[in-house]
Amino acid sequence: MNKTITIGVSFLAAGLLIGFGIGWLAYNRNEMAQVSEEEQTGEELKNVGEAEDGKEEGEMIEKEEITLPSATPMPSPPPASSGANTVTVKDQTAGDRVEIDSVIFAQPGWLVVHEDRNGAPGNILGAQWFGAGTYQGKAVDLLRSTVSGRTYYAMFHADAGDDHQFDHKKDLPIGDSAGNPIMTKFSIAQ
Repeated sequence: MNKTITIGVSFLAAGLLIGFGIGWLAYNRNEMAQVSEEEQTGEELKNVGEAEDGKEEGEMIEKEEITLPSATPMPSPPPASSGANTVTVKDQTAGDRVEIDSVIFAQPGWLVVHEDRNGAPGNILGAQWFGAGTYQGKAVDLLRSTVSGRTYYAMFHADAGDDHQFDHKKDLPIGDSAGNPIMTKFSIAQ
């Protein structure tokens, strides 16, 4: 009789431990996921920068305040500009967000951060929606952190459908008068 109770209690304890372990893994899977360049798909980017009710245009939806380590100020590259669309991004330290010095949108749209791939914009790391207007001291939160020593681009994209939900297949880059994407290049300090 005691042996049967001991075995039953052992199975119950093992089942509870396994259940809690599976539950913990399922709950934390998004935080633990690491996305490689090859695994990145448009589905991951579907809701990046989604506007939230009660937020002003271009206002960041903060998860937590992040303070970047102090460093020697880096020189600003010349702003990317075409008519009223202008963006200035300084070289900066690696992290999970890109600090934007200033951005001017002629029409509502997206400021999208691309990583460099063979000297041209590649995968999208993050996007932030802005209404028409001038903004200073904003940031774009990223799905994957920037890496020291690499180059990135901040590029204007249209908001096709005015739905405030970024879709890389519909919200295409905004071009200048020659059709070239309006963007600026910046680097991550080593």
